[in-house]
Amino acid sequence: MMDAALTAVVNERLNALEIAALQDHPYDRDPDLALPQALVNWEPELPYDGRVPAEVLALARKRRRARAS
Repeated sequence: MMDAALTAVVNERLNALEIAALQDHPYDRDPDLALPQALVNWEPELPYDGRVPAEVLALARKRRRARAS
């Protein structure tokens, strides 16, 4: 039981240290980690003349139900 309690305390402290490190040094401000912004024009819709696959429609229904509940 002591091992589990000690592990929980250590994990909690490590999580707090990681959060503090990310707040002090966010990824998007680190030149070695940050990816350049992609220049994407999101306005035009992609052409798609085929029918929507059944798996995609099922996933959309599932996600809508999850949001509604």
